[in-house]
Amino acid sequence: MQVEQRADQDGDETGHGATSAGELFDSEELRQLSGYARLAELLKEAHGVLRGMDLELPDRADFVRRLLVITAASRHDQDDAMRRLERFLSAVDEKRGAAPEV
Repeated sequence: MQVEQRADQDGDETGHGATSAGELFDSEELRQLSGYARLAELLKEAHGVLRGMDLELPDRADFVRRLLVITAASRHDQDDAMRRLERFLSAVDEKRGAAPEV
């Protein structure tokens, strides 16, 4: 059968080759994509941490605004967004440390 031969040769039954990421992107592009993946994971984590924090309304509004700005910046400047996110996470850690333990 021709379809089976094609699947064996190309890696799938559609006739499209099974191309690895290394063949699609050069090393700089892979590094950049990896950086975006890390930034996305940290943003997701920061949103979760903020959701779980018990904050007064003005503090919550400030943190939410800052995180939204960082999220928007991540679309345009990965390095700047990462620096802002690091400062944001430090501020969150400080706020958590200042909060009385229950």
